[in-house]
Amino acid sequence: MTDADVNEFGSPAEATPEPSSVPFPRMRPSAKLREMWAAALEKANEAQKTRHVLPSPLAVVPSLIRKRQMPAMWWPAQWQNIARRCRTYVGECVAVTGPIGGGKTSFAIQCAIANAGHGHPIIWAPLELDPEQVDLRVVANMHGVHMAAVREDWPEERIAHSLTAIDDMWHYVDEYDDPDQQFAAIEHAILMAWEVYRVPPFVVVDHLGELVAEERDDRAALRRWARRFRRLALRTNSFIMLLNQVSKSNQAATTGKTDFESAADAMAIEMSSQAVASACSNSLVLTVFKVDDAPELDSHVLVPKARNTGREGREGFLFRKPGGVWVERDYLPATPSQVKADAEKDKKDKHRIALPRTTSQVRDDINASKAGDAAAMRRAKIVEALHRHGMLGIELHELKKTFGVGRGALFAQALQELERAGSAERIGTRVRMIARMQ
Repeated sequence: MTDADVNEFGSPAEATPEPSSVPFPRMRPSAKLREMWAAALEKANEAQKTRHVLPSPLAVVPSLIRKRQMPAMWWPAQWQNIARRCRTYVGECVAVTGPIGGGKTSFAIQCAIANAGHGHPIIWAPLELDPEQVDLRVVANMHGVHMAAVREDWPEERIAHSLTAIDDMWHYVDEYDDPDQQFAAIEHAILMAWEVYRVPPFVVVDHLGELVAEERDDRAALRRWARRFRRLALRTNSFIMLLNQVSKSNQAATTGKTDFESAADAMAIEMSSQAVASACSNSLVLTVFKVDDAPELDSHVLVPKARNTGREGREGFLFRKPGGVWVERDYLPATPSQVKADAEKDKKDKHRIALPRTTSQVRDDINASKAGDAAAMRRAKIVEALHRHGMLGIELHELKKTFGVGRGALFAQALQELERAGSAERIGTRVRMIARMQ
């Protein structure tokens, strides 16, 4: 029996079924079925006065390729780990949930500035704060100073000079009492941005709870509005960041008083966060460990949902109150429960000679230990990269791009320590390992 005598399944050719409009026997596409579907859909739309499309998988491919050619959303350059976890594409939403006064607006401002710097127009819907208040926060964030100082002490010329850098890329949406009218205004602003800039806009809704203030069922309303914004992002090929505030009863879940085994546990406790995150590709929960009068606060940014990368987890941050600046760390700061447990352990230690440490001392000791471990990991990553390139070494700017070697001063410090230890050396613009004789 030759190849011509059998079909693609290895059965005799005479057993091959006759051509049919049903493609399943041979799993081959049927032009007849496509024609029948198109005719039936056209007839149904005409009869019901609808415009349903009901595309097939192949019909979606051109849109997929077109969106793939558009740039992804930018995260601040210093947030390497968040950018790696939360890659976001056009037509997607990002949920940012946090406690009252937990820096959600500042977090979004830093993301907006990063996107404006890469050419994406910013559409900001100030549903809670006035545009003037957002202006003050933008200037304070850019300069790392308290907002009150900008409001009370800075002259008009200095404030205007700071905002000039983003003025042509940033626009506020007018505020309306009616939620549907507000949504329409946001959509109109997005379409205007596409008409002028011709690139995907970055949209911030600050915050989503203002649209459901009059609703009886907040959770259902949040889910409904989040899905409306998801469809808007898809329809307009934009990035939309939805800010969401946790309820007062669940403040403990986002201020570090409750520990979580996994990032997803935070969303399970805060139901409103779960309702918003269901419509978003990426979800972040800001947990800020608040201490009275402290100028800097430790924080964990939980990523309970990362649809495109599958890298759910948590990253360590430092939240600086002057300016509301978020600084990514390469280790997880101590949580309040860890600090409390170690402090209680000191007090119960009967053989301890020194006085028990205060909570501040315990926190500093835990963080110093974790920072030392992180520094060792940075040096290990640099050595690993140098080892891969052998005696020829690697260009310094390429070494800086290696994930895990740190950024800025942290990278410079790690490389300098390796040089002092005699493990690495610079030759011009390159860095190489120093081979040790056994």
